[in-house]
This record gives sequence, C-alpha cells and structure tokens, in this order.
Amino acid sequence: QDGNNDNKFAICRSQLYVQGICCPTEVTMVTNILYKTSKSGVQNVRINITSRIVYIDHDPYNVIIQTLAERLNEEGFGAHVKKDGGSKEAIRQITQYCLSIVCRVGDRYYDIPDHGVCAIITLTYYMNTFIGF
Repeated sequence: QDGNNDNKFAICRSQLYVQGICCPTEVTMVTNILYKTSKSGVQNVRINITSRIVYIDHDPYNVIIQTLAERLNEEGFGAHVKKDGGSKEAIRQITQYCLSIVCRVGDRYYDIPDHGVCAIITLTYYMNTFIGF
C-alpha cells in the first residue's frame, strides 16, 4: 500500500533471496519492479548477484517486504523473504509510541508498572472522550 508517511525513522532494511538473478540484466529488471511496486515505499535497492540477495531500504508503513517478494514472483523471479526488517521497525515504533503515552490519561500521569493495564486505561479514556463509546 502506498501512503504518505514522512517519518524518516521508519526506513528499514529487508532482504530477499531471488533465485532468478544471475546477471546484470536481471538486476535492472528486479530493481525496476521493486521501485514501481511502491513508488514512495522503496528508498534504495542493492543487489549482490553472487549471493542472489536483494537489500531493500523501505518504509514498512508504505510497503511490506512480502508484497515486494510476491510482485517479483509474479514475474517469475523465485523470491522469498530472507529478512523482514520492517517487523523490527514496526515493533520499535509502536513501543516508542506506547511508552510515550501509555501512562497519561487526560492531564494526569500515572506510574503504573503494568503498561498493558495503563494502555487499556488510556485507550478507554480516548475512546470515551473523543469517539463517544
């Protein structure tokens, strides 16, 4: 999915193993397919022909690595995910966000060691206040 995420910290590096890469011609084809699949999500592509590893710097909020592998497979390249850097980035971003708001309810701050309970309190507060549940 393409989107407009301006968070420069969301860029991660993933790896695909691509069986169908054996020469510079395939390097150009693979690179073009990856950039065209997600115009705003793929930032950089590097390919090691010898190991058949494709290194992709991408925004996991705009494009997931599995989507890129599937697109290459549609073209017959035999790609599979070797490393999903987006999963770690997503966890880091969510953790950072949750830790910054998890113990704030309205104008009050709570020091509750169980972040799960605090997150539920925060979510419930915002749902009641802003959405009307």
